[in-house]
Amino acid sequence: MTQAIDQMLSPVARAPVCLPNLPSWVIPRPQMADRLDLGVSGLLTLVTGATGWGKTVGVASWANTAEVPGGLIWLNVAGADADPDLFWTLLRDGLVEAGERHLAPVPEVGSHERRRQHALTVLGAALRRSGPWVVVLDDYPS
Repeated sequence: MTQAIDQMLSPVARAPVCLPNLPSWVIPRPQMADRLDLGVSGLLTLVTGATGWGKTVGVASWANTAEVPGGLIWLNVAGADADPDLFWTLLRDGLVEAGERHLAPVPEVGSHERRRQHALTVLGAALRRSGPWVVVLDDYPS
């Protein structure tokens, strides 16, 4: 079942900012939506469960109808454990796609440490300036 859902979602889920398309058979989860509505007022909300329990579909269903403060960026971070900069690069690209301008590319791990720290500081400042943002990290490595 999970593989079928992944196949339906994967073309859109990989694109920053864009929410996954939901299949027509998705059943609304009002309790989950209510909890996520409360969660966006805090700093972090974690949705966890076993593979195939509907986390992606549930959060995508909520995100497609939610009124979030600021903006929402959907990031599929599968493989982030293999590439330490994937998260920062995806987040930066998501902000640019959402309309944030003047963000330098994230320097690679081997880059000069000051340049790297500066780029991440600028990214953090952009998040504070243009936020608040809801960032969904789908398929986060465990």
